[in-house]
Amino acid sequence: MLKSLTIMEPEIKAMVPGPRAVGRAFTVKCYPNSIITLHKALYEAVPGRVLVVDGESDSRGALMGEVMATEAINRKVAGIVVDGAIRDIGGLRRLEYPVFARTINARVGTNPRMGFLQIPITCGGILVNPGDWIVADDEGVAAIPPGEVERVIEEAKADIIVEEEILEEMKTGRPLADIMDLEFSRAKSKEGGDN
Repeated sequence: MLKSLTIMEPEIKAMVPGPRAVGRAFTVKCYPNSIITLHKALYEAVPGRVLVVDGESDSRGALMGEVMATEAINRKVAGIVVDGAIRDIGGLRRLEYPVFARTINARVGTNPRMGFLQIPITCGGILVNPGDWIVADDEGVAAIPPGEVERVIEEAKADIIVEEEILEEMKTGRPLADIMDLEFSRAKSKEGGDN
């Protein structure tokens, strides 16, 4: 993975293995245990956006489940990332909708206090601004500022080429440490291999 990429904490993970989400961030700042702001976000978000929800890592109540995911599909929202709890995992899997979250809680959130939309937020330990590119899959969730996209793509292409070359060399049986020219591999070569 790219060293310079801004990736959320690994606790923010795919709740439905397989589907990936790619799109510009529509940011949602919820008060803990409050689902009303996410309802508003689903109503206002434009198609193709990924809702990125700062739920303050609170797990007392789920901020979304199957009903909201169905609404997201109807509204053509590309995916939802929640720094907090979600519910209805079976329904989400049936929908095969890309949802990423910190945890699962069957109890629905109840706080009726309205939060904020389209402001800078913290989600999964990183800053996410409205309009950042979100790329989320089984590996994790990354947020890329628009001005960094071309550089990140070029770095990713370079990484892919290097890894493909390494895998090709490994097919010959050559040890990975030798291919990567690691220090302990060089020392062993100087010693003449196994004794």
